[in-house]
Amino acid sequence: MRAAADQFGPIMIDPAQRVPEGERKRKFPRVKANVQARLLPHSDDSDDTFRHGRVTNICETGCLLSGSMGLEIGAHVEVILDLPNSDVAIRGRVKHSGPDGLGIEFREIRKSDRQLLRYWLQQQQAAAPCRRIGGRRFLRFFARSNAGSSGNLS
Repeated sequence: MRAAADQFGPIMIDPAQRVPEGERKRKFPRVKANVQARLLPHSDDSDDTFRHGRVTNICETGCLLSGSMGLEIGAHVEVILDLPNSDVAIRGRVKHSGPDGLGIEFREIRKSDRQLLRYWLQQQQAAAPCRRIGGRRFLRFFARSNAGSSGNLS
């Protein structure tokens, strides 16, 4: 039973969730996060030691992991997100490495974790204090509190 739960499948995304072409470089909107994560490099010379970091933003296809990991672009990794009620295991590769951390592109997710990650991302999006619309940030409460006003933004 455990072996079935640990099977990984490719990341498949609904095309309707994509950010319109030309609006942004990123294909899917990221959500701010503050989640502890463990990173395990997958290479012949790795020592099978987990490295610890913090996810600062995430979407279904990738995340930004802060902390000094000492990994090169292209390195294959497994990321284990420590979500509130469960761990989510995702395989991917390092797409970006810089002072802000590692940009991880997700390639495969443990089949039993796919829905859990989607649900958690939806909860994070709903709780976010602001969202991006057409390249500008609008506060959600601003739209609600001014629904009955004249629409004058000055």
